[in-house]
Amino acid sequence: DLTSKMVVIWFPISMFIAIGFEHSVANLFLLPAGLLAGAPLTVGDIIMKNLLPVTIGNAIAGVFVVGGGFSFAFGMMGQGPYGSFRGIWKKLTGGSDAVDSALP
Repeated sequence: DLTSKMVVIWFPISMFIAIGFEHSVANLFLLPAGLLAGAPLTVGDIIMKNLLPVTIGNAIAGVFVVGGGFSFAFGMMGQGPYGSFRGIWKKLTGGSDAVDSALP
């Protein structure tokens, strides 16, 4: 139901904002709203001091996070003895056979 979806998504978004991360698409709404409310900003300030650096940072982080995730799941990072969660679990627990039987 809609209410539960709104409540569940509220906490991750609130944490994202509380940590101080910025998202370029969210800023495309918030910064013009601030301008219309009378904030002491110019359009040049918004573009050069916020939208441009945030967009570049979002693109770079997206490349590494998404690319790394796909590479781990389907590519070279997923190969070898530590290339899976099972391999990492074995490394953390000492690689006993009891661990293997507990994993799916």
